[in-house]
Amino acid sequence: MRSVLVVTFCFPPWGLGGAVRVAKMVKYLPQAGWRPVVLTARSEYYDPPLDETLLAEIPAGTVVERTAAFLPKRKALPEGGAPVTPPPALLRWAVRLLAVPDLQLAWIPALLKHGEALARREGCEAVMAVGPPHSVLLGGALLARRLDLPLVLDLKDPWVGNAGLSPPGPRRWVEPLLERWVMGRSSHVTTATDIHRRDLLERHPCLFRSRVSWLANGFDPEDFAGPTPASSGALVHGGYLGWGRDVTPFLEGLEDFLNARPQERPKTRVRFLGPVPAPLAEAVRRLGLEDVVSLAGTVSRSQYLAEIRAARALLLFPTTRIPDAVPGKLYEYLAARRPILAVGAPNPVRGLLNMYGASRCADSPAEVAGALGWLRSENGAFAGPVGHPDVLDMFNRRQGAVKLGQILESLEKVEAA
Repeated sequence: MRSVLVVTFCFPPWGLGGAVRVAKMVKYLPQAGWRPVVLTARSEYYDPPLDETLLAEIPAGTVVERTAAFLPKRKALPEGGAPVTPPPALLRWAVRLLAVPDLQLAWIPALLKHGEALARREGCEAVMAVGPPHSVLLGGALLARRLDLPLVLDLKDPWVGNAGLSPPGPRRWVEPLLERWVMGRSSHVTTATDIHRRDLLERHPCLFRSRVSWLANGFDPEDFAGPTPASSGALVHGGYLGWGRDVTPFLEGLEDFLNARPQERPKTRVRFLGPVPAPLAEAVRRLGLEDVVSLAGTVSRSQYLAEIRAARALLLFPTTRIPDAVPGKLYEYLAARRPILAVGAPNPVRGLLNMYGASRCADSPAEVAGALGWLRSENGAFAGPVGHPDVLDMFNRRQGAVKLGQILESLEKVEAA
């Protein structure tokens, strides 16, 4: 079996969606004929949340080398669902100004040193660099050049054009140059959304269409095997709520719905799973929804999967900082086969939900209240699995790994030509 060096800062036990994406690639790549060899950083440099259960996704015998880095070690996350307090604004601004393209730039020396030795020892025939952090893409390009190996870049989120990063000052000119240099040295690029794929092709003439592929986050069918659990009766949101995700219209619509139908209040439960932003906790208190809304804090991935499968309905709040972003959790929501209420959804999300059915999109508190009424009126119809299962065939992570394996095979043909 041929080997590929997977260079990624984001890896289990880090409990982020990016870590899940890489873990599933590593899990299924052997079925596509490629043995992943992983180079990553020690978990002491990961900010919360951490989820040790994610380590079970990595197949036994997988080579994983974790290195030191010139980075600050993690801080503890508040317990019991307490709100997350961000660092001082001046410190955040200084880091954004000086760390180009991001703080993990400090990992590149270790990446190059250990990556070269690891790739030669394991006989790797290609390098796959995963970002964000986007400095890993830069480090991966330097490493592939040093090893004289083909390079695959995998981008979960955009680098340039990512409004969630909005680099200050000179970085606005430096980062497009860095991205262009890195893209020009890649043999293939994969993106998590088709819109990002098209954007890269428009901005980088050095990339041919055959060298850029859409590799959606998708879902793992093994995570959804077995009978559907009994309904918990709760409306559930799982995951991070930062980066421009505004929950206020939903909470205000929920308040309007309960004021109009007070008999529904004892039967209505909403659960937020994940780190709790301070504005969310404050809005729940301000609107008097403490008896309805539960802020569970960080939970394990296994609990997250169990709760979304048992939910009465699932809540989706796409970020407003990345244009037309499709949240990775949406694919797992589709696989859970529960009704979905999306608030502030961009067009690509609306398109997927239209294909799925059993969903509503809302942009205002009044529309949220109407969607909650729809959920209540259709409650009996939603007792079992809902949605169109044909949609799921497009986003199976096993099939994604097969596609990635085919991309890696094509690199050899290109390089040998």
